[in-house]
Amino acid sequence: MIGHPVLTALADLDVLTPADLEFIRQHGRSYRGILLPDEIEPWPRHRCLDAADALEDEGWGRYVRGFALRPGSRAPLMHAWTSRDRATAIDAVWSDQPSCRYWGLDREHEAELERLTEIVNRAIEGRSRPAWYGAVFGGLR
Repeated sequence: MIGHPVLTALADLDVLTPADLEFIRQHGRSYRGILLPDEIEPWPRHRCLDAADALEDEGWGRYVRGFALRPGSRAPLMHAWTSRDRATAIDAVWSDQPSCRYWGLDREHEAELERLTEIVNRAIEGRSRPAWYGAVFGGLR
């Protein structure tokens, strides 16, 4: 799993099975964030699924859902964006897109991603701040 920061962060949570991690690795791909094109209005936080759906409908590429990391974070968050080339992420919700790290799967894997997202979210929500920072940042307290 070592290599892509999102895959490493997912493995470091230690809540997904090896088969789950392999599924994510095998069916997903890395995306590079690009600055939001001027023609696209930014969307509010926590509306990534709606934003990606709308952007796909407007012709801004294909809907992609997966996990992503904000700059400086090791918490892999479920996120959605669009891509025109299966390489770049058009993300209307987060800022500083070029500094974010994206790992996404095509829409056909939506049901499995929903299950995996629940596992990851429970793990993140169940950690106290000190425990989370200790586990994720290698002992910082």
